[in-house]
Amino acid sequence: GSTITVGGSFTVCSGTFNAEISSINVGRGFLQTNGMFRTDTAVLSIAGNFEADGTDTQFITGNETINLTGTSKTYKTINDCWFGNGWKFNSLNITGSITAAVGSNTACVTDVMTVSGTLDLNTIDHVMLVGSTVTLSGAGTIQASGSGILNLSPATVLGSGGTITAPVTYFQAPQN
Repeated sequence: GSTITVGGSFTVCSGTFNAEISSINVGRGFLQTNGMFRTDTAVLSIAGNFEADGTDTQFITGNETINLTGTSKTYKTINDCWFGNGWKFNSLNITGSITAAVGSNTACVTDVMTVSGTLDLNTIDHVMLVGSTVTLSGAGTIQASGSGILNLSPATVLGSGGTITAPVTYFQAPQN
């Protein structure tokens, strides 16, 4: 695969971007306001804010890995992934200090979420879907400065290590 390095921000506002098997390193923010972004098996490393405003037919995930590495940065998903047409993270790594942005909607992970930095759910629910894994390593922290909840679907594995101060709900019946 190829490596694409963007020193500034990466914006998708029209057309189609096929990440395929690329490594994409973004020095600032990632913003998708329109158009189509297909992740396939790409590794996206974002040092700034991350915002994907598309539905699951615009921000099309596959077996990608998204690394959010910035300090005092935000992530934002506009559409609800749990009960709506919002897209889902496959593999999400939080190494920086990342907060769910105001106006964001439910964020979902289908495979693995690893937190070695700080994830602040703020007022947003974060859903680990059936069979997914949450790993906290070192000083990894999941907190909620607002009413956000970490929701664990059936068969979700919650690893040991780190700190969770956010409310946690475990669902015994499949949700989605």
